[in-house]
Amino acid sequence: MVSNNMSGSRKAMSGSLMALIAVIIVVILIILLIVLFKGISDAGEEEARSSRCKASVIAYARINSLPDIPFNDEATSSSSDINCPAKYVTIEDEGDNQVRREIANLLAQCWDDFGRGKLKLFRAEDEKFCVVCSVFQFEDRSVRLTGLPSFLMVEKSPYYVEKKRVSYQEFMTGVRTNDEVVDRARSSMDQNYFDGSKRYAIMFTYYKQSYWSRLEGGLLGLGIAVVGGIIGAAVAVGTFGAGAPVAALIITGSAAAGAAIGAASTGEGVGGGWASSGADWDAQVVISEYDADRLREFGCDSLPVSQLDERFK
Repeated sequence: MVSNNMSGSRKAMSGSLMALIAVIIVVILIILLIVLFKGISDAGEEEARSSRCKASVIAYARINSLPDIPFNDEATSSSSDINCPAKYVTIEDEGDNQVRREIANLLAQCWDDFGRGKLKLFRAEDEKFCVVCSVFQFEDRSVRLTGLPSFLMVEKSPYYVEKKRVSYQEFMTGVRTNDEVVDRARSSMDQNYFDGSKRYAIMFTYYKQSYWSRLEGGLLGLGIAVVGGIIGAAVAVGTFGAGAPVAALIITGSAAAGAAIGAASTGEGVGGGWASSGADWDAQVVISEYDADRLREFGCDSLPVSQLDERFK
C-alpha cells in the first residue's frame, strides 16, 4: 500500500516536472519569436525608410533639373521636400571592429540614400547642399576609437559596383587604394581617435569647387588641419598632430578637396560616379563632431540639442 502511494507520488511529481519543463520551453520559444519578429520588423521599417528617402531625393533632383518657368511653383523645390529624417544611433560596445563597421555602414547608407553623388541636388545659383543623415554617440563614453580610415579602405561594404562587392572607400569615392596607401594611413590618420564622450554627425554634402576653397580656409580658421595626400579620395580633417581627437573626416571623390588631387598616385580610379563629367561640383560624405559652429562651416544646419536628447533617451 505504502509502495503504491510512493509510486503514485513519484508519477505525480514527474508529471508536474514535465509540465514545468514544457511551460519553460514554450516561454523560451515565445521570447525567441518576439526577438525574431522584432528584428524582421526593424529591418522592414529601415528598408521602408530608406526607400522613401531615395524616392524623395530623386523627385527633388528631377524638379531641380526643370527649367525655371515664371509663376510655375511646381518647378521649384526646397531641401525640406526631401523625406530623409536624421537617424539617431547609439553604438553599442561590441568590439572596436564592429563599432567601426557600424559607423562605416552609416556613412555608406548616407551616400546611397542621396544618389551616390550622381544626382544634381542644388540649383544653379546655389553653392552648397548639406543634409544631416544621422547622429551617433557611443554607449561606452570612455572609448577612444582609432583606425577608421584604413578600415574604410580594406573592409568590404554591403554594396556593389558593377556587380562586384567593393570596399567602403571604393563605394563612396570610386577609388581603390593599394597596400602602400593603407600602410601610410595606419601610421598616420589611424592614430587620431573618435572621443566616446562626444556626438558625431554624418552629413551628405555637395559643394561647388569655389565654395570648397573658402570652406577649407574656414576650417583652418577653426584650428583644424585639412590633411591631404594620404588615402587618395578620403580627406581627413582633424586637430593638429597624430593621436589627437578627430574633428571631422571628409570622404570625397573630388579633385577640389585638396588631397584627392593626388588620387592617380595614391590609388586606382575605378569609375565611381561622384560628380558628372566636367561638373564644377563635388559630392562628399562627412563625419563631424556635433558642434553647431562646425556644422555651419560645412553648410549644414544643426539639429536642436533638445531633439537630440529626446531621441537618444
